[in-house]
Amino acid sequence: MNIEPHIQSRARYPMQRPVVELRDVSRPAHANVVEWQQSLGLARQACARIFRDGGTPSDALKVFGLEPAADSDWSRAVESIAGVLSSPVGRRSM
Repeated sequence: MNIEPHIQSRARYPMQRPVVELRDVSRPAHANVVEWQQSLGLARQACARIFRDGGTPSDALKVFGLEPAADSDWSRAVESIAGVLSSPVGRRSM
């Protein structure tokens, strides 16, 4: 029986998987993954409605009480709005 050494060692010692925590860079630390995804979905929906009605990313930020930046684009607006929705204060107002 000719088994390669690395396969043999795996059979003898079960391979331990390294614990890797995948974290979205834009997700705040206080929001869990599910909450963040839900907030992103709601923010995208709100921004889509504002875009459909001819609004700009600055208009979307104003609707949620955020200061619009001069160089704001839709992706930054969605992430900022999602941050508001997933904050403890935002959850109470929903």
